[in-house]
Amino acid sequence: MTKIAKRMAAIIGTFYVLLAVSAWLLPNPVIGSEGILKTNSEHDLVHAILGAILIGCSLNGETVSSMGLYFAALLSLAFSVLGLMVLNGAGIGRIGDVVLVNAAANWFHAAMAVVCVISGMSNTASKQLIYD
Repeated sequence: MTKIAKRMAAIIGTFYVLLAVSAWLLPNPVIGSEGILKTNSEHDLVHAILGAILIGCSLNGETVSSMGLYFAALLSLAFSVLGLMVLNGAGIGRIGDVVLVNAAANWFHAAMAVVCVISGMSNTASKQLIYD
C-alpha cells in the first residue's frame, strides 16, 4: 500500500529545507529580506529545522510522519496567527522581536498549515495488515 503521509512528509520537509537554503545562499525576489516573503536568518532557521524534523519523521513510518505533519501544521498556523498580530502599518512585523514576517508570509504559513493537515490525514497505517 502506498504510504502517502510518509511521502508527503519527505516532500514538504525537503521543500522547507530548500526554502531555507535558497533564502540563505541565493539572493532572490521570492524569499529573503528583500523578497515577496520577507524572512530573516532566524525565520529561515525555523524553516530548516522544521524541514529536518519532517524528513526525520518520514524515515520512521506512516504514523510518525502523520504526527510530524500535524506538528508542522500547528507551528505554521501559530506563525500565521502571531504574524497577523504583529504586523505594523507597513505590513511587516517581528514575532517575539526576532522572526521577521509580512502579510505574504502569513498567507504562506496559513496555506502550509492546510496542506500539512490534509497530508497528515492521509495516514494509511490503519489500513495496513502489518504496521510499521
